[in-house]
Amino acid sequence: MRKRASAGFLGHPAEVAPLSAYMFTGVHVFEPDVFRYMAQGAFSITRTTYPAMMAAEEPVYGYVFEGYWRVLDTFSGLAEGRKEMELLRAIAPNLRP
Repeated sequence: MRKRASAGFLGHPAEVAPLSAYMFTGVHVFEPDVFRYMAQGAFSITRTTYPAMMAAEEPVYGYVFEGYWRVLDTFSGLAEGRKEMELLRAIAPNLRP
């Protein structure tokens, strides 16, 4: 498992280093203190919460996943993902996605 501290993200670049090309998949795991940085009502985690945490020098980490990954946000994407998994299982039956 590789874990990296985030120095910035698109729209909020860090001054210390260029950004790496990683995709945000929308999965969050929070410590209870994170909720202090969330506004009441509607808000954006990536536009308000994370920048506020970084400004306060709170750690924000990401997980670099190096296995199979596919967008499944539409019916066609889900169908294509199922086909890809069937092909992968035919090639490598012991593969665990």
